[in-house]
Amino acid sequence: MNTVGNRITYKRKRPNPMFQEWLEELHEEAKEKGSKLEPMLREALDSLSKYPLPLNSGAECAILRGFQKKLCIFLDKRLSKKNDPTMVQFKKFPDLKHEYRSLKVGDFLWIARHRVNNEELVLPYIIERKRMDDLGASIKDGRFHEQKFRLKKCGLKHVLYLIENYGKNKHVGLPLQALRQALANTKVQDGFKIHMTDSLTHSTRFLAMMTKRLTLEFKDQSLVGCNHEQSPTKLMTYEYFSKTSMKTKKMSVMETFVKMLVQLKGMSLEKALAVTNKFKTLRCIIEAYKQCGQREGQLLLANLKYGDLNRNVGPTVSKSVYDLFTERSSE
Repeated sequence: MNTVGNRITYKRKRPNPMFQEWLEELHEEAKEKGSKLEPMLREALDSLSKYPLPLNSGAECAILRGFQKKLCIFLDKRLSKKNDPTMVQFKKFPDLKHEYRSLKVGDFLWIARHRVNNEELVLPYIIERKRMDDLGASIKDGRFHEQKFRLKKCGLKHVLYLIENYGKNKHVGLPLQALRQALANTKVQDGFKIHMTDSLTHSTRFLAMMTKRLTLEFKDQSLVGCNHEQSPTKLMTYEYFSKTSMKTKKMSVMETFVKMLVQLKGMSLEKALAVTNKFKTLRCIIEAYKQCGQREGQLLLANLKYGDLNRNVGPTVSKSVYDLFTERSSE
């Protein structure tokens, strides 16, 4: 608070913290990619940080420098997601502490915040929520495999799919049996947990119960943070988790190879990781095939072990990989 003569003025430290946080994320990503949008975002961030009054929408931000039409529309879209029905349901649980943030992977996670320095550590649980119709759409357009890959690589030990029934599941984009099979594969082959609910209300109740359970589990522990993947004694900082989960992060050759493999029918993420553990790149496996006869090549991957149960990749998947990456299959 500043006093000038008889005039009293009050200046908020951050009148628009949510918009500022979103712009900081955009600016950081643009800077890392060397995007031409970086100067515009820097100007928008600078003008927003100096503006003394709260703004209620992206459209209102248009009065400030750097806020082009597309940026204002982007902010309004994110604002509409913030006000989605899930957040409204959370208000039914007044003791449930929650915040809205834009996660690079997953829909829900839990953080522990230091009481003094506000350092945030990510607890080893992450949830991807899907309604049955969303699940069908994501399988058809290929997002389902990509999301599973990114969840597997995010560094959090416990990954859970929260699946919500859509009415009587009559209009869900794919046959109900196909969706159930996809969920069974996700549970058995990828090792993810699946929890089914009948409505958004039940989903919110499940998240509230998870929060209470994790609060009891971790509240009396001395937690240690790290800027690398979690271990039994250390948790990732939220800052590190957020940076390493970016879609724009450059993938290694091996990660690209994994993404290619999981497009094959019957190839789970666990199986793909087993293949790339033996053959790090596409070139490595092609060179190995060149040294094999057709039958030997088709079975090259069959006995590779994958997952906690040490199962075999199997001859069917092994042959599919061979057929995809060799010309002999068409001879």
